[in-house]
Amino acid sequence: MAPPASSRLPPVPPRPLAPSAPALACALLAGGLALFAPACGGGSSRTGRSSLPPPPRFVGVLYDYADRPLEGVSLRVLGTNAQAASRIDGLAAVGGVPTGARVLRYGDSVQTPTLLLPYTQQSDSSFHPLPLYLPSLESGISATVPDGPVSGTLVLQGDALPGVSLDLTGVTVSGSGGTVRVIGVSPSRLPLPVSASVAGAAEPRAAFLVENHGIGFSPAAQLTVPLLDTTNATFDAYKVNRSTGHWELVVAGLTPAGGPVTFPVDEGTLYAVVPQATTPRVTVTGRVVSGSTPVAGYLVSCWNVSADPADPSRPARTAADGTFRIAGVPQTYGAYLVRAIPDRMGIDFAPEVVSAVSQSASLGADLQVAARRPDGIEPEVKSTAPADGATGVPPTTQVVVVFSEPIDTSHPRPFRLLGPNGAVDGALSYDNAFTARLRPHASLDPATTYNILVDRKVRDLAGNLLDPGRINFRFTTQSGSPSAPPTDTKAFSLTPLAAARGDTIEISGRNFTGGTSVRVGGSTALVTFESSDTIRAVVPDHEPAGDATVSLTAGGSAVSTLQPLVLDLRASATTIYADAALTTPLDALDRNAPPATVVVAGFNVGGASVTIDGVPFAASDLLQTIGGASVAVGRQLTFSAPAPATLLTGPVVLRGANGKAGATYRFLQVRN
Repeated sequence: MAPPASSRLPPVPPRPLAPSAPALACALLAGGLALFAPACGGGSSRTGRSSLPPPPRFVGVLYDYADRPLEGVSLRVLGTNAQAASRIDGLAAVGGVPTGARVLRYGDSVQTPTLLLPYTQQSDSSFHPLPLYLPSLESGISATVPDGPVSGTLVLQGDALPGVSLDLTGVTVSGSGGTVRVIGVSPSRLPLPVSASVAGAAEPRAAFLVENHGIGFSPAAQLTVPLLDTTNATFDAYKVNRSTGHWELVVAGLTPAGGPVTFPVDEGTLYAVVPQATTPRVTVTGRVVSGSTPVAGYLVSCWNVSADPADPSRPARTAADGTFRIAGVPQTYGAYLVRAIPDRMGIDFAPEVVSAVSQSASLGADLQVAARRPDGIEPEVKSTAPADGATGVPPTTQVVVVFSEPIDTSHPRPFRLLGPNGAVDGALSYDNAFTARLRPHASLDPATTYNILVDRKVRDLAGNLLDPGRINFRFTTQSGSPSAPPTDTKAFSLTPLAAARGDTIEISGRNFTGGTSVRVGGSTALVTFESSDTIRAVVPDHEPAGDATVSLTAGGSAVSTLQPLVLDLRASATTIYADAALTTPLDALDRNAPPATVVVAGFNVGGASVTIDGVPFAASDLLQTIGGASVAVGRQLTFSAPAPATLLTGPVVLRGANGKAGATYRFLQVRN
């Protein structure tokens, strides 16, 4: 979703043992996502007749522009009742799809944009060979536009997408949902190449998504975008037909004469600018390995093309020796960006997407994949405090549940504490991804038995539900007068576990005395609220992204913590500039004459790594003195002329020292 900063941790490392593929397939079947499983537990019914094969289904994996799996994205096959939502690991299976030509709609124009994918549903459940990418709704330009005639002059533009504008002056808008957006789309992450719909067409230099999906403009609005190709004089504009999912011509023969390109847009859908030129095509070759071991069973694609040279109707995949061949790849871009995902994802291998870029159609280096077996092991409750069966427990106790592995911390209430009068009210938080804590608002009753009931819907980061064998634990409080409550000041937990600049974090504890100061790493955070058991503070602007320790001081003394409070601090990209003075937003980077310095400005960016359309580039901090301190206000990149062919139009993503992608990204446009 271009999700907001999430408290989820990265996928856990592989375990030494994993269930067999058939066993895991059956486990996935129980969870509603049996991708390729035969009937589980025998091949015939109780009547003696053969089990019917499962109905065909569309199976794919969804990622955002930082290559993070997208959970909860809605998918629907148009013209049918077949629909589903993606899992926590991005996997999605839409069952009961009739065979033949189909159109998949994914996204909802609320949490994510909406895109369409035309495909042919086979009689089996083959995996879609390309990751389904969705950009962030917040990555482009937008304006509040109610339905009806636009009053006065209205042009959407902004530094989040320099050089792009949508002129709505004199237009009547319908179906806006209150907001109109224009979002940059990476040419390497399109659902479908233009040539797949229009024989002989070249491939896009630029693509833009107008949201909401299906919004209408009458008369047509005018979309202006930077010219990204100076080698051709004439261009065509295409859009995706909202019924067929295929590209269709909007206007032919655009001649921008070296300036920007302007063309009409009459509805919310995906648009592309394509040169009128012949596109030579080649076969791209390479090898996928894990360490030094060749890996079979990976689907590979390049520039949205995945075609086996021996049979172009079948996707390209790695052979037993790890090698692959992709036919019909366009030479348009001067570089070859190859992506690989596991075939039979979730059965043979855990979900992942890896990429490599080369200036040669024969990749000089292997694609390195993890090739991990899927995590099919259920998380379980490792321990509780108080322990199961404990007696004489102080009524002032807090209740803690520790799981065997990181769980999905978006679960609002992983367990409940039940007493004679029902559920005990209290504040629930996560100490870390393994540990949940309940702080009752009042002391428990003396000489009373309480039950800790763990929710069966708790799941790990692979989507495995909790082992239901041990979910109920019991303890009894001590009799007599309760002990005096503790008088020391202590911090217990931090919520959320991940945040970005401007987000509010909440620290739970006891006996806070007021006037407490909070530091995130080495930077002071603004405290906005403090009570005896809760402190809220705003994440500061310039602390480098990564795992930052949160510390508290009261009355000149450090406040002790139950365990280290560690915040997964995320970088935020704001604008890409063509100068170190941060005065000129970069409309498009001219490959033949790049700016001396390109700066990705933002917050919490110190030391962050930079990738552009998934390709890493070296960068250094741009420092400014703010409040008497030297802080990083951006990451600067230096390119000689010409800039490398591996510099491609696409998302610019910042990652902190812990490798976590930033809360926001920006879109770089490269002119060839």
